[in-house]
Amino acid sequence: MCLTLLGGLVWLAFQTGSPRLSLLAAGLGALVVSELLLGSLNLRGLTIERRIEGEVFAQLLVQGHWGLRNQRKWGSAWCVSISEVNSLGSTGVGDERVMRLRSGERKEVPAGWRFLARGQQSLQGVMFESRWPFGMVRRRRYFHVPQQVLVYPAIGGHAPTIEVAGPRLRRVAPKGLGAQEGYEGLREYVPGDPLRWIHWPTSARTQTPMVIQRPDLRSDQLMVEVRAHPRMHWEEVLSNACSEIIRGLGRGMAVGLVMQDERHPPRRGSAWRRHLLSQLALASLPEEEGA
Repeated sequence: MCLTLLGGLVWLAFQTGSPRLSLLAAGLGALVVSELLLGSLNLRGLTIERRIEGEVFAQLLVQGHWGLRNQRKWGSAWCVSISEVNSLGSTGVGDERVMRLRSGERKEVPAGWRFLARGQQSLQGVMFESRWPFGMVRRRRYFHVPQQVLVYPAIGGHAPTIEVAGPRLRRVAPKGLGAQEGYEGLREYVPGDPLRWIHWPTSARTQTPMVIQRPDLRSDQLMVEVRAHPRMHWEEVLSNACSEIIRGLGRGMAVGLVMQDERHPPRRGSAWRRHLLSQLALASLPEEEGA
């Protein structure tokens, strides 16, 4: 827009020979040249680092930071906008802006990313943009900042391919309570016991709330079996399995995985959690569904 206006003024000044138009065109030309020079210098000497924090799941916003540094020995950087250059399967969320970055200063700028698909995703680069100092010309500078990000499947609901395994093969009851089976005697009521466990005749006779002692039928192991389902998309099956792994490990259970003729025995721990989720993230499409 500014260059178009400058060109129009130069043409009118040449056609009319007006000294006022010539002076105005010369002033505007000097302003544009100053804008180009100062804007170019404003983006020089800057470096950036990308840091994505925590586990990354498809479709969910993941937080992180830009590490921005001004390496120039003099002069501040002004009004710099930072944006992720979109790549396949990922997108930067928001357009972060730094109003001033002094010489030698480093700033942590909050940022967010949302990955649209699971698997190994590539981030390629970052774009700096600024309209400083006069806002007439937009200057851009591209930084090649490659990074590989392993994206876990989107978190889904319960999977139909779950089997409970362990020394006692029982389904875990809601809220982690033992299933209502068996009888081991009576005991005093403890806050948190379900009211349906209270044995009312004994409680009335002893004047003390008494509950039926049930055997704890909870299993301490969970085996997540992942296989193609005729009524579910493969990605939905993986998402549901991802949810079950997270839920089981969160309850303190040892969790294993059976998928595509590979068996991972039940274990616990954060490293094992990453291993199982990585298996889901990199899982290939079954042959019968991919055909």
